[in-house]
Amino acid sequence: MHDRPTSPPPRATASAPSRPGPDPTDAPPRPRRRGGQKAARLIDRAALARDYQDGASTVDLARRHDVSTKTISTLLKAAGIRPRSVAEARQVRTRNAWLTLPKPEPIKDRPEITDVVGVVHRATLRIPTAFGFDILRGPPLGGSGNGIILTRELVAHLEQHRLHPGACGLPLSPASLTRLRRRLTLDWHADNQDWWQERREDLATAETKDFAARHGADPAIVNHVRRRFHGRRREPRDTWLDAAARDLILSPTLSLAQIALRLGISRAYVSELRAELRTGRRKPDARRTRRAEGAPSRPTKV
Repeated sequence: MHDRPTSPPPRATASAPSRPGPDPTDAPPRPRRRGGQKAARLIDRAALARDYQDGASTVDLARRHDVSTKTISTLLKAAGIRPRSVAEARQVRTRNAWLTLPKPEPIKDRPEITDVVGVVHRATLRIPTAFGFDILRGPPLGGSGNGIILTRELVAHLEQHRLHPGACGLPLSPASLTRLRRRLTLDWHADNQDWWQERREDLATAETKDFAARHGADPAIVNHVRRRFHGRRREPRDTWLDAAARDLILSPTLSLAQIALRLGISRAYVSELRAELRTGRRKPDARRTRRAEGAPSRPTKV
């Protein structure tokens, strides 16, 4: 009987402005790891559970199957296996590292060895290394125990790798290596801060790629430390902030993202410049830059 529809038509809404497309000059996005149901179907769950029970971590399995660690944890829970905690995973890694270490060899003649401190030890065991010296174990004269003897060759090798203790390549467990460095008063955080402090002036003037290639550091960490030391590096405004750029920043029709894409700066910087051009007041440099009193504890690239 009625020709009119039972529900009113939808309201006409104004079309939202589309976001600007990606800049073709930008680097391609980093590929993401696969995850979800499609990747889970390709993984043998029985083999996954067996590898995890044998000591493999979720990170190792995620890299092996090219999926996320969350996907690995989900598959393990579906198989009835509880993922290990951080402390339990550390214990498993320590045990696996200890099982792969070479066994100490007994020394028949048991010579007397003087360490770098001047204490005489009776060497009873030796562990061969690939660096031309042996790691010796034995008690001090008149004492007991079977600790590692701090020979000159061992101390020199640890001093050489004081910034990268994990890359020393010695057949020792992480706990033994930590105890040796503690006996030698080697502090990684203090050494790393001193390393960056010595190159503070070079960090202020050198380019990121040149500094990273010259010192073997990660470019992302170089940028992070530079911001902590010297604040954000910005090109002087007199070289690019002309009348055309000012009109573009004050444009009422363009969004912050569109202006930032055309000028090659961040949206936060566009918002800051727009506020300064409208009010005529500029932020002081103390509020503009972020500085740090001490050097950050960030590792360099091995």
